[in-house]
This record gives sequence, structure tokens and C-alpha cells, in this order.
Amino acid sequence: MLKVKFRGRTYLLVGDLQDGGPLATVRQYTTGRVSFAYLRPSGIIERYGDVIGSREDIESLGLVDPPQEDAGALLRVVRAISARSMRW
Repeated sequence: MLKVKFRGRTYLLVGDLQDGGPLATVRQYTTGRVSFAYLRPSGIIERYGDVIGSREDIESLGLVDPPQEDAGALLRVVRAISARSMRW
């Protein structure tokens, strides 16, 4: 996992600069929330379908260990998925 700076804020890149991946805050990552944006393999950064930057706008701050997930948040996600599948 790579710690990066984009638009003056620090994010985790769950992937790498070459192949892309989600850009998320530590809170988004540990609680399983939607990421801030997504770095595409083509080098564009999208948020809700809008291009908001490119790979060149990202400053690498080095590799970091993944933060510990919030077990309660993960359980809520599993329950929500289970509840949706039960409705079908």
C-alpha cells in the first residue's frame, strides 16, 4: 500500500502508481466506505465519473503497512450485503 499526497491531502493508494487503484483516506479504508477517487491504469484520476486529475498530480510518500480494519464496520457491511441478498 502506498501513502500519497493528492491536492494537498494525504491518501492511501490501494494498488500502485502504474496499475492504479482506489485512493482512500485511512478512515475510508478502515471502515470499508467508498474511496475518495480512483486512479485508472491509463493514469487518469476519477471521482464519481469526473476526471479530477492524473497520475502526475500524485506525490508518493512511500510504502506503508495497511491500517487495521474496523471490525465493527466490516460486520455492518457483511450484514448489509446479507440483508440485500435475503430480499431477492
